[in-house]
Amino acid sequence: MHRTITAVAFSLLAISAYSGVDACSCGTTGPEDDYRGLLQSTDAVFRGTVLRVQELAGIPGRNLQRSALRLVVFQVSGAWKGVNHQVAYVFTAQNRTACGYPFEEGKEYVVWAERDLGDAPGELVTDTCRSTREVQDAS
Repeated sequence: MHRTITAVAFSLLAISAYSGVDACSCGTTGPEDDYRGLLQSTDAVFRGTVLRVQELAGIPGRNLQRSALRLVVFQVSGAWKGVNHQVAYVFTAQNRTACGYPFEEGKEYVVWAERDLGDAPGELVTDTCRSTREVQDAS
């Protein structure tokens, strides 16, 4: 009986340790209520409705090392910084364990994004670590 309990406890510990490896970790970036500071340090901030969410294996012409990306196409209804067109294209990871934002078609968001300097230079990227929110939740 003691061996069974020990084996089960060890298995649960191993599973929880493994699942933590793939979990999203944002670290500390400072208080979210300092929106003036966030606006200065963010490349693009806009309000828009999701027109399309497309799962990608990669971006044509780009050497992306990231796996499982989503391209999210927005109809822009207002921009504070970094977006000068009526349509914006933003990349995020496909799943939340990689900090991907769960955008849904037809919903409206305030998007905080960075211009990628790594795998997709110049492309807008966002994740769950930024201040992106559904409009109804962004106050």
